[in-house]
Amino acid sequence: MRRVILFLLLAGFLAAPAWAGQCNIPAGGQCSLVMDPAPAPVEVVNLGQDKEASVLGWWLYSVQGEPRRVATVLKPGEAVIFSPPKSKDGQGDSFAARTLVIFNLGTTELSARTVK
Repeated sequence: MRRVILFLLLAGFLAAPAWAGQCNIPAGGQCSLVMDPAPAPVEVVNLGQDKEASVLGWWLYSVQGEPRRVATVLKPGEAVIFSPPKSKDGQGDSFAARTLVIFNLGTTELSARTVK
C-alpha cells in the first residue's frame, strides 16, 4: 500500500500540473494546463536564444471526445497560441477541451500560459 501511495505521489509530481495557468517546461519535459470552469487559449513561447524547439501536445476533453493533437516547431523567441477545439456530444451540445498536455521535444526551455 505504501508503494502504491508513493507511486501516485511521484506520478502526480512528474506530471507537472500548472498552477495559476502557467508553467515552464524544461527540455524533454512536459506540463498539463487544466482550465476550469472555462477553457482558454494557451500561448507557448520558446525561451531559448539559439535553438529551435519542437512542441507536441494534446487537447483533452473532460467528458467524451477524441484527444486533438497539436504540434509545431518554434524558432528562438517565437510564440504560438493553441486554441481549445470544440466538439459536440450525442445530443448536439457543444463543448470545448479543458486540458492541454504539452511535451517539449526540443533542447531548450519553453514557457506556457493561458491567455485570458
